[in-house]
Amino acid sequence: MSSTSPLTAIFANIHLQLSRYVYCPLYIAGNLGNIFSLIMFSQAKLRSSGVCSWYFLVVSVANLISINTGFITRILSYMGFPDPSRTIGWYCTGRIYISNLSLTMARYFLCSIVIDRFLITSTNVKFRRMSSFKVAKWYIPLSILGWMIYYSNIWVGYNGYQNGSACKRQDGIYTIFITVNSLTIDTSIPILLMIIFSLLTLNNLHGLRRRRNLITPHTDGSMMTVVRTTNRNETIDGGKQKVIVEQREKKQFGKQLTMISLIQVLLYIMLNVLSAIYALYSVITSSTIRTPNRTAIESFINAIAVMMTFIFGTVS
Repeated sequence: MSSTSPLTAIFANIHLQLSRYVYCPLYIAGNLGNIFSLIMFSQAKLRSSGVCSWYFLVVSVANLISINTGFITRILSYMGFPDPSRTIGWYCTGRIYISNLSLTMARYFLCSIVIDRFLITSTNVKFRRMSSFKVAKWYIPLSILGWMIYYSNIWVGYNGYQNGSACKRQDGIYTIFITVNSLTIDTSIPILLMIIFSLLTLNNLHGLRRRRNLITPHTDGSMMTVVRTTNRNETIDGGKQKVIVEQREKKQFGKQLTMISLIQVLLYIMLNVLSAIYALYSVITSSTIRTPNRTAIESFINAIAVMMTFIFGTVS
């Protein structure tokens, strides 16, 4: 009885077609989209409007790195080009390191964006003060450095040659560590953080809207009086008017950033929930003996989960 499942060939062909007709367009669109985001959020006006723009910049850079390390090798291998990760050990390990690091940075800086939106929409002055450039200038580099150190375990955890790869993951304790990492750091924790702080942000926005509705009658009356007095007796000082316009633009941009961040969270959850489910499933069934058909199905589901993870970097 052959140990090779007939489903293996079927799923391999499906994966090949996905690489040709899904990976390639997404690779191009992902690079163009993230470059556009870099150009947009690099503008001085946006960079000075709040720390959220800086977090979006980091997410865009991390997405570009993950796309060009995780996507390109898969595309080349399925298109028949030689894959260096199959023969060059340091390249194989380095690709895994950079790919995991960039994906994690994109995840957690997206969490930072949502947390920042919660802070900036809070009625608590202490919370709003935490959303500052003074905090961000330390948080961003220290966070990047921390993740670089955390993922340095890959350089010692992957070695040897196995199944056409030049870097084999060590068995035993390290495999358990990677499984737990996949279930927590890579999937569950960022999803929970995004859900919790998105709900808190929506609650803050609802509270602000309710407060605004309570004071609207008084504000409208006073504003009408000011407008009449101004039109009859004086012109608004140009400098003050400019400040008012800038404040309004900044407030409007803040609302747009909040909406963008909430949409990003929804996309992230939709495209990463399969990875979380598969990671949990792998832990639960780790001791189960698998048939060739089951192995083929699980490998295909895992490949789809990985593909969806990278897709987020192309559409975010």
